[in-house]
Amino acid sequence: MKALLIKYHGPTNTKGSRLSIQSNGFKPVYRVMTDEDFDTQIWDLANDYFTNRFALDTNEQKYAIGVLPNGDYAAVLI
Repeated sequence: MKALLIKYHGPTNTKGSRLSIQSNGFKPVYRVMTDEDFDTQIWDLANDYFTNRFALDTNEQKYAIGVLPNGDYAAVLI
């Protein structure tokens, strides 16, 4: 089973808002936030990560994204 943890990082004095995505055994990857809808950015980030990191065809292998109690997101293959 593959699970991804997606976190929102607010802006600092030197960096803008960004998202990080991480899976077990790999360092987090960061992406700068854009003007796109927040949920769309979450889905695009998870899709890119599953496709590039694990070489999965997300058209055949579906996944779901949910919100954890602390506000982070989790993406899991179903």
